[in-house]
Amino acid sequence: MGENFRALAMKNELTEMENFQQLETSRQEELLQSFSIFEQNIHRQKIIAVIRESVRKFNENDFLQLLAKKDKWFAELKNQPKGEGYSKTDNSDEQGQQKTETNEKKSKYISKSSISVNFGKSILKSEADVEAYVKAVKKAYLAEIKQGKRVQI
Repeated sequence: MGENFRALAMKNELTEMENFQQLETSRQEELLQSFSIFEQNIHRQKIIAVIRESVRKFNENDFLQLLAKKDKWFAELKNQPKGEGYSKTDNSDEQGQQKTETNEKKSKYISKSSISVNFGKSILKSEADVEAYVKAVKKAYLAEIKQGKRVQI
């Protein structure tokens, strides 16, 4: 079933991310638990349309929330002192107090379907149409990325 393959691909994508592997085991398990719950719900469904809609919702909402949660936990982990031997250059103020990194923005993930592409045609008829459409998509995606967002494709 293609839906199980997509869920497995998303799970593998998450677990192969470097910052996922650096999280505490309990945090990794918490993120992976969402996949287990999702898979259990899919196996209970009998109607293909409901399964597809569940996969779409998980892909466009839940998975993006998991990625944001992972990034938040990783940022917290990065900002924790590592112990006595740990020193980070230029991360203390004049009194020796630990500074938090304020220039790190909170990661916001968005789905490609939430991006509005400004293109005047609904049908592509030529190579020039395709090139113009690709240019419009690129412009829309880059605008989101420049705002600090991450686009799931």
